[in-house]
Amino acid sequence: MFISLNLLEDFIPLRKKYKAQNLALDLTMHTVEIEGYQNLADKYKQIVIGEVLEVKKHPQADRLNIAQVDVAKEKLSIVCGANNLEKGQKVAVALVGATLPIGLTITEAEIRGENSKGMICAEDELGLGDDHNGILVLDKKAKPGLSLAKHLGLDDIIIEIDNKSLSNRPDLWGHYGIAREIAAFSDIKLKDYEEIFKSEIKIGEDKNNLNIKVEDNNLCPYYSAIKVKNIKVSKSPLWLRNRLLASGIKPINNLVDISNYVMIELGQPLHIFDAKDIDKILVRKAKEAEKIELLDKTEKELNSNNLLITNGKKPLALAGIMGGLDSAVNDDTNEIIIESANFEAVNIRKSSLNLGLRTDASSRYEKSLDVNLCPLALKRVLDLMIQIIPDLEIDSQITTSSDIKNEIKVIDLDLKWLNKRIGTEVDKKRVIEILTSLGFKIESDEDEKLQVKVPSYRATKDVSIVEDLLEEVSRMIGYDNLEPASPSSVLEVPIISQNNKIIEQVKNILSKDVNLTEVHNYSFVGTKQLNKLGISYDNYLTLANPLTEHHTMLRQNLIVNILENVKVNQARFKDIEIFELGEVYLNVSGKLQQSNLQKSYLPHQEKRLAICLASDNEQLEKIKDILQTFVNKLLNVKKELSFQAFEFVPAWANKQKSVLVKYDFEDLGYIYTLNKKTAKDLGIKKETVISELNFNAIKNLLKKQDDKEYISLPKFPALERDLAFLVDKKVPYKDLKDDMSSFHKWIENVELFDVYQGENIDDASKSLAFHVKYRLQDRTLESKEVDEVQTELIKYLQEKYKAKIRDSK
Repeated sequence: MFISLNLLEDFIPLRKKYKAQNLALDLTMHTVEIEGYQNLADKYKQIVIGEVLEVKKHPQADRLNIAQVDVAKEKLSIVCGANNLEKGQKVAVALVGATLPIGLTITEAEIRGENSKGMICAEDELGLGDDHNGILVLDKKAKPGLSLAKHLGLDDIIIEIDNKSLSNRPDLWGHYGIAREIAAFSDIKLKDYEEIFKSEIKIGEDKNNLNIKVEDNNLCPYYSAIKVKNIKVSKSPLWLRNRLLASGIKPINNLVDISNYVMIELGQPLHIFDAKDIDKILVRKAKEAEKIELLDKTEKELNSNNLLITNGKKPLALAGIMGGLDSAVNDDTNEIIIESANFEAVNIRKSSLNLGLRTDASSRYEKSLDVNLCPLALKRVLDLMIQIIPDLEIDSQITTSSDIKNEIKVIDLDLKWLNKRIGTEVDKKRVIEILTSLGFKIESDEDEKLQVKVPSYRATKDVSIVEDLLEEVSRMIGYDNLEPASPSSVLEVPIISQNNKIIEQVKNILSKDVNLTEVHNYSFVGTKQLNKLGISYDNYLTLANPLTEHHTMLRQNLIVNILENVKVNQARFKDIEIFELGEVYLNVSGKLQQSNLQKSYLPHQEKRLAICLASDNEQLEKIKDILQTFVNKLLNVKKELSFQAFEFVPAWANKQKSVLVKYDFEDLGYIYTLNKKTAKDLGIKKETVISELNFNAIKNLLKKQDDKEYISLPKFPALERDLAFLVDKKVPYKDLKDDMSSFHKWIENVELFDVYQGENIDDASKSLAFHVKYRLQDRTLESKEVDEVQTELIKYLQEKYKAKIRDSK
């Protein structure tokens, strides 16, 4: 937001005390963050007022004139092509060396044989509007030689405020609110807003009220309007246009400019309707799919949450956001209705976001404006209109529909508590001075306690609790004036969370020991994903305000998103081996209360572990081995998992290749193999298996573990052999592993490290590769001895499983 020092000067004489740099610093330290400031006069250096002494035709060009112009210090000969150039005019002259706001640098030039020392400027060349029909003609009182910036009030300092620091301060969205803050921390007297009014507003007793009806007082607690006729739409006076431009608002016409000017003064948006087709005003919710064409010439389709201003038959404006094109003022407008209203902040915010419309009005309404601004703003608009359009006639009473309950907010402030929180002693008198300067009133004053009445302009969204008063006192004292002190609390060793310890342990095993990659997904899923998997989402928890159409519901498993990870990464990786540890959310009541005040509970949520393998070959045996390794490492024991068929296999999984995972008769979770049809629907081209385990079941295993008995490390080294062979693909991996492990007492461990199906292997077979570790506890084995046992093992596997040896070393 841009703040003009000239405009602030209407309310508070601050130039005597402040330079721009000092004011920017004080505002930052006490009120809002300042992004920067600039002097508008810098844009108009070497542009001065000149008086046209003589105009004669250019001898070599019919459309050019030669003007003699007095700029006080000298008389200049300037060639000019404007058709409105006349003797006696006061004009804006850019001297040689000047750079115009549009970027053009003026040089001395010869134009068709005549020397020209400068340029007489048009409005658009000075950045003061869009008019290029002729030169800018100034009023007759303009003094030759005077800086144009000074004459037009453009010798102004513009301060840019960071809008984020205004989010919770609806009272600061106008110059008067900023002036009130400056007055509080600088001890400069603030004028009452109505002191700047210059017109007498007379409304005849014979004037009738307007026909106004508000259907929903919650969405529109205050609506006031007045009718004015004998209006002439024209360009605004130069001072008004300049002040709007300085504040970042483009001038349009005198009516719109006046309403915008009051908005930047007071912070209250207004709207002006052409009254031609308005016999009544009805404020109502839009109908579903109702449409309105807006001032920006876009058509919006509305829903029943949007609020409309109508004439009872058709929409006139989208309340608090933008006016309609049908009721816009134009050059032929003779009668108008001026609206000053208050709208519910949340509704304006939601409508603005849903419709993709952010306007100066909506950005203010959504901050929760003070309803008491409405009548004040309406009077100010009338005051300015009478000044600028003196022939106008007020044609109705100020008509108001109001459902405001003037509830006064009072906060008890304990001064002992205040001083303890601030960390320094603040005198009671000083506290009262600070709060009073900010508009608060002290209702009662007893010992070390105050009852503080909050002004209406701070009570809508800002000051509501005693901590807010603490902030008010602290910032006015100045945070830089508070003495820093080290915290007095004793540092203690943090309590170790057993749950977090287990989570870290699980992740370390999977990433370091099993070499899986961890992924993190959103906790949301969408209907398209679930439909492709054939999962019903009738019982899923739906988000009220989803991030995207792909994230509309809370997930009930980790599988949906981890399959998406496979799809996205399959083109870049031959083998995908990933895991995720995350929450799922079920549509049943959980154990956590929504709040201390409510007895209802949040939905049940639980943590699960998903492991996914995707490759060109079948991965079922490999994921079983990974789960076995994971459990062994986690529990630090060697005990076999069991894998059993189960009945209710989801539609997206291969029933023959999906199993229940058990450990010591306790269900841990499932392994699913993605079936070919679903894989095609999802766009997945690899053989994919997913295991989803219940994290609570894993924790329960850890709790049940008895005290462990540690054995000493082996004294003698092991010898390892790799063994790879082909078997019928129906042969369970576990049967092979069990037989190999129990074949000879020297075999200490058997570990599967590869499963392959594909090129050079017939469709009915699969290749399994194992690490076989041999060891004796009382001596070192010799290679010859191990080779003999390995040969017997191979012979045994050939006989029992008709295994064909591929590699043995």
